Amino acid sequence: MKKCLFLVFIFVLGISFNTIISGPNDVPSYQQKPQLDYSKQITKPSSSSNSRPEQSDDLKHAIQYSLMELKGTKAKEYGGGTGTQDVELPKFYIDMLYSLNIRNVGLGNSNMIYINAAKAYPKLFVQIDWTPDLELKAGDIVSFESKNHNYGHSGIVYDGGVGYKFSFLEQWKGSKTIRLNKNPKYYKSILGVARPIGEPHK
Repeated sequence: MKKCLFLVFIFVLGISFNTIISGPNDVPSYQQKPQLDYSKQITKPSSSSNSRPEQSDDLKHAIQYSLMELKGTKAKEYGGGTGTQDVELPKFYIDMLYSLNIRNVGLGNSNMIYINAAKAYPKLFVQIDWTPDLELKAGDIVSFESKNHNYGHSGIVYDGGVGYKFSFLEQWKGSKTIRLNKNPKYYKSILGVARPIGEPHK
């Protein structure tokens, strides 16, 4: 009997000693590779219109004033004697808002002015590439791809809208006045806009 009790005692003591050495069974082994749940990995948020800078009330008022001042007036020759090219209207408009004196500053052809204006003045404009669901806003400098040549066309959005449902101010070489165009589909396609975001000059 004493021998049996002695064997049970040794058996229990061995289990306790093994637990102390190896630790509890629910402790993971560091030699095993962790199983990653890729469905919960963090991804960067995509850029959207919600992340674009908002226009202040002062800027919105300045834009509306500028558009009303330009509509139906004499076409602007604002680029070193090149005539009333379409790109000269956006340059004149930029000076109306920000007084930068850019009459002789080159911002490229019409199909690039929405890119170049935002690059040249990143605190004043943001470049937005066109998508079918893009809402154009009054005051946006819009660039088109032209059906007739490789230089494109440009203007200033007058009444905003989604897709091709907007109107814009434009001029061209030889035009006498700045006219309101309500048919953006006259041009091949929209490329994008440079949207004013900086505070206007006071």
